[in-house]
Amino acid sequence: GVRAQDGSTLDEPARFAVETPRPRLVHSHPYNGSRGIGPRQDLELYFDQTIDPAELKRAATLTASSQGKRQPIDFTVLGGDADSPERVTIRPSVPLPAAHAVELVIDASLRGREGPLPTGETRVVRFETYGPLQVQHVNCPKGPSGRACSPLGSVSLDLSNEVLLRDAKKALVIEPAVPLTWESWREDDEPVSYLYLHGPFTPGQTY
Repeated sequence: GVRAQDGSTLDEPARFAVETPRPRLVHSHPYNGSRGIGPRQDLELYFDQTIDPAELKRAATLTASSQGKRQPIDFTVLGGDADSPERVTIRPSVPLPAAHAVELVIDASLRGREGPLPTGETRVVRFETYGPLQVQHVNCPKGPSGRACSPLGSVSLDLSNEVLLRDAKKALVIEPAVPLTWESWREDDEPVSYLYLHGPFTPGQTY
């Protein structure tokens, strides 16, 4: 066995083990928790290692659910290119149903191309497809009473789906009329789901 400089040797063999990194999902598009996703949306997954598309197809399941009913969705898996070898694209074989919660589950047994160790943890990406357009929340900073909106603040609208800013401007009507000022950094062809209404609102007035 190995002998030290003082002549001593180990009483028994010394063993140790190291583990190199397992494959890991870094981020996705759509991201977990996204809303208002269209029916023909691909899922782009970015790993820290290259993944064989066939291996991801084996380890992943895609489902859509609404009102307690869950349906499986078949898909194909496309590998990355030379610029993004760690990217993998999941393409549903049919359009995603509207107004559903979509869930991608990647099993803990998924292995990368660079080694035999699996991820060791199940990853889930959830998002929602768009349904009917709705105003989900209307908010404003409160005045001294804590109940009425402050005339010095702006009113914000939270929409269930993204719309083009130009379409929102055309559809929005305030009565009595208030000349609104829109954020200068936003383009009219930008999709938005939040609107901020800035204008000279009058104290003691109902709009």
